[in-house]
Amino acid sequence: MERTGEKDGIRFETVINHSIEDLPAIFIHDETGTFWTKGKTTEIHEVHRFRMFNYHELARILSEAGFRNVVCFGGFGDRKAATKNAKRLIFVCAK
Repeated sequence: MERTGEKDGIRFETVINHSIEDLPAIFIHDETGTFWTKGKTTEIHEVHRFRMFNYHELARILSEAGFRNVVCFGGFGDRKAATKNAKRLIFVCAK
């Protein structure tokens, strides 16, 4: 994904790549960016690796850690249980 733009006198170009390594599903966010402001150029490169968990893994981990009343929602604003098509899993539980 490439983005370019300008805001408040700062011009930017960014390139973001996402990939997934072999199991256990490591999601990689690799971002390179160049920013220009007041004649100065700044370049960044960030790589973030996230371990991805599915519903069953997270529910088991929370239970094994002593959490109870484990409920999973499909988003921050949802008030119903997550479905298979949920964009994210938000767990709420008590300890």
